[in-house]
Amino acid sequence: MKKIPGGVLALLLTTGAISCSEDFNVAAPYKEVTVGYGLLNMADTAHYIRIQKAFLDESKSALDMAKDADSSFYRSLDVRIREINVNNAVIGETVLSRVDLTAEGYPKEQGDFFNTPHYAYKYKQTLNPANRYRLVIKNTETGKTDSAETAVISNNATEEPGDFTVFEFRRTDFTVNFVNANRPNGQFTINLRAPANARLYEGVIRFHWVDKNIHTNEEKRHSADWNFAGGDYTANGFSMSVEQSKFYPYLINTMQPAAADIERYIDSCDIFVWAATEEVYTYRQYQMASGGLTGDQIKPNYTNFKGEDVLGLFASRAVKYKLQIPFSDATLDSLQLHPDVLSLKIRGVADH
Repeated sequence: MKKIPGGVLALLLTTGAISCSEDFNVAAPYKEVTVGYGLLNMADTAHYIRIQKAFLDESKSALDMAKDADSSFYRSLDVRIREINVNNAVIGETVLSRVDLTAEGYPKEQGDFFNTPHYAYKYKQTLNPANRYRLVIKNTETGKTDSAETAVISNNATEEPGDFTVFEFRRTDFTVNFVNANRPNGQFTINLRAPANARLYEGVIRFHWVDKNIHTNEEKRHSADWNFAGGDYTANGFSMSVEQSKFYPYLINTMQPAAADIERYIDSCDIFVWAATEEVYTYRQYQMASGGLTGDQIKPNYTNFKGEDVLGLFASRAVKYKLQIPFSDATLDSLQLHPDVLSLKIRGVADH
């Protein structure tokens, strides 16, 4: 899998999955509920599908069950992905192998749940954005079958209509500019061409800086992600913008005032633009609408899985990015002289 830093979409889709549905009975007998999660990305060389079971047992402690891998993993599953063309014909089928994500280089974070094993199902076929992909999960012990289907977002680097293109990234002189003397209330804007099958978009700027101890000359590198823009778009071309004035409050809240013995040197930026399919857009809409202090019941979250007692999300995403983008000269001057950020003690540009 190609490791690409993510933004909100990446965070949203790797943290929490499914909450409880309405009419939840805390004293219900044990019931098996399948939870599936997978995101297909053309840039990845391998795709991992997580399939687990939710658990509730009135005779056992939930904390004790959380430490037992058998409470979360099925003993025997047949997991496969079918590739389907525009004529709705299955043109390929691959049986997925179960792997331990820790051995694959993705260890599980420490917590109340068990850490090993850390299973997922691995898919290594090349994705074709002209086709759809159907995930089929069969429990070979019970015969129960669940499925979900998604389109794929093109991540090709061509300039044909419908491809995922960030127009500014073509420019060799592209800089991050949050100061414009002619437009004090202006916007920082990224212009895009929307890829086919995409509905939700988010932009992330990753800032890098160095803290230097003025007594020891010891240097420590830092970075922080700013989710600066996003939304749902259906047009072929659009812009993601943020008010330039929001740049300084973000830095102040993120970097915090420098200690007495620290001075700072700003480094370049990385920009990531994420796109996701309709399923992710709908999932987010359900998340935003669910619950609330004024609600009279817990609302069910969105799932695009079909079957009995199954929840989850199977979708696609893509990312375009440009690394080591310099700040404009005007922005660098402002970072050192603007009264709102003097407490950050930014003294110049990092030399590495």
